[in-house]
Amino acid sequence: MDFNDVLADVADTHDLMFATNELLNSLETIASENKAKKIPDSVAAYELSRVVGSIVGLNAMAFNHLGELNSHLEAMEVEANRA
Repeated sequence: MDFNDVLADVADTHDLMFATNELLNSLETIASENKAKKIPDSVAAYELSRVVGSIVGLNAMAFNHLGELNSHLEAMEVEANRA
């Protein structure tokens, strides 16, 4: 892995975190709209749970990326110290 790969991993993680933030914003919007439209709680809960599930999935992917990135950086550091 070289530094270009590191930058690509950072960009991928940033994209995942941005998508998570967008979903969090939509979660607030959906909750407000459902309340305003007097959507039954069971329907509103279902809609919100789907969004929350997506947020959890994206966060898991982002943290996985960060873990891999950290491992690669540590390996690069060890390699640099050997040189």
